[in-house]
Amino acid sequence: MLHEDPSVARPGIRISAVAGRALIFWSALPDGTEDLASLHAAEKVVQGNKWIATRYFDTLMQPLV
Repeated sequence: MLHEDPSVARPGIRISAVAGRALIFWSALPDGTEDLASLHAAEKVVQGNKWIATRYFDTLMQPLV
């Protein structure tokens, strides 16, 4: 589950951490509406450290780089 409030996230999708890898997902559909499938929950770290980096893109008439 990937959202701080597990009641918001849909059960069934679980992604395990892998050192050196990133998880990237879009929070909006191509028309700009919210993608409800992107709701997610975080789980507690049981060993090691959790690193989070957030990048927001403004895609209005601009290419993603």
